[in-house]
Amino acid sequence: MLKQCVKNLLDAGLEVEYGLVLFNLSAFSTLPIGAPVSTLKAEVASKSTSNGTCTACALQSARGLLTAREDTGRYVLLVSDGQPYGPHF
Repeated sequence: MLKQCVKNLLDAGLEVEYGLVLFNLSAFSTLPIGAPVSTLKAEVASKSTSNGTCTACALQSARGLLTAREDTGRYVLLVSDGQPYGPHF
């Protein structure tokens, strides 16, 4: 269900530059802000994010993506199916 919701967001045709952080017990896959939507969709579709929910890990990685670019107004959307868990909780 979560993958479908993210796909719907990416298919919406919004004028947004997306980056991606996939995570479970750690952030294990990232794509930089401005990556092609087709690449983002393929990455989400091909990965499984079971075995934990380290939201802190995801947010730390997202911060790295955001600080790598000029600040033109930025947001982080955290999509998770579980309780926060990991080394910072």
